[in-house]
Amino acid sequence: SKTPPTWLFLPELDPLYDEGQKYADLLTSNGVNSNIIVAKGTIHGCASFAGHIPEADRCMKQVCADLNKHFG
Repeated sequence: SKTPPTWLFLPELDPLYDEGQKYADLLTSNGVNSNIIVAKGTIHGCASFAGHIPEADRCMKQVCADLNKHFG
């Protein structure tokens, strides 16, 4: 419960997607504000494709906007 607010960037086709979702659920059940951003139809490492894949761009922009809203 002492974990800070958490943003999870989960590529939909990532083999670790289920674990990321379970982690978010665990955080939420312990009162931690967690935000999940799902990159539809993408694979692990898709964030490195920002600038090349529209879904990666969309998610990175959302992450940046959410962080700016929270810390700005």
